[in-house]
Amino acid sequence: MNPCLKICAEETMNEFPEVAWDRFTEKPNGLTLYGWIDREDEHKDFMLIMIDSVGRSILIKFVTSSAKYSEEFSRRSGGTKHIPCQTVRGVFSVRTVARKLSTPQMPNQSL
Repeated sequence: MNPCLKICAEETMNEFPEVAWDRFTEKPNGLTLYGWIDREDEHKDFMLIMIDSVGRSILIKFVTSSAKYSEEFSRRSGGTKHIPCQTVRGVFSVRTVARKLSTPQMPNQSL
């Protein structure tokens, strides 16, 4: 791994303590980092950071599904525009994440 990209990745990931970092992919001139953000419901949001070395410059982009943190992450990273994440459900004809339904509780009956 390119030592400069590694340092850049560590510094960038540490700017987002709300994210539990999980995986990464590596290409010759870049890294893509994947992490999870806890939510108050049973789901998690994701964060994706793409770091590319372009000549003598480093280009960093991120995407998150977090409605709670998206605008803050954009400000924190020097972004200029917040773009809210939307669900694919009902828009695209694809397999989607199933929402867990609570199991109805049956009354305790004596025989």
